[in-house]
Amino acid sequence: MARKEDFQDHCWKDVIDADTMKVNDCYRRDTFVGDKPAVIAIDL
Repeated sequence: MARKEDFQDHCWKDVIDADTMKVNDCYRRDTFVGDKPAVIAIDL
């Protein structure tokens, strides 16, 4: 399971400053794969 501290900002660290990322803190959550995972392909 990915830690919520690492998941949300893994691709934004180099682009978004710390003050802006702080605004996003209320949306942090634990991530997991449930009992019935699915793959959705959009706009192939």
